[in-house]
Amino acid sequence: MNAFFVAIPAGLVALFLVLKGRPVKPLLARTDVDDVAALNRQQLSLVLEADPLAEPPQEPAQPSNWATPTTERERLALMQQLTQAMNAGPEDRLQAVLRADDWGASAVLPILRRGLRDSDARVMEAAASAMQRFRGAAKRPQPQAAPLPRNVARMR
Repeated sequence: MNAFFVAIPAGLVALFLVLKGRPVKPLLARTDVDDVAALNRQQLSLVLEADPLAEPPQEPAQPSNWATPTTERERLALMQQLTQAMNAGPEDRLQAVLRADDWGASAVLPILRRGLRDSDARVMEAAASAMQRFRGAAKRPQPQAAPLPRNVARMR
């Protein structure tokens, strides 16, 4: 028990000597923030400077001679073109969404939904504006003609 009472003060003295030998760092060497503010202003001026050689962004040109497909073959070809364009670069994806908006058929909904999840903000905005046409209540199916009675033979 005596060794226990001797070991505790010896450990405390050793801990005190170890901690006293360390150099004490001040928490704040300088409280002057003028240098930091000057650096922030300099970096902000570099970001805000406009590049004189950069051209302003242009809106994509809409094709003027485009017509809505009339035959099934034209519809399939257009859907294939739109799908391929959605797999290409951002400009092609934007053109595909704009063309789908011009077409306006419900067959382009998968392309517009894909455009809503696109990484390019312009494509997302164009897809969202194109989806406005399809928002609202679902269309009711056309009522069917009355079915034939059971005892009528169905001949083709």
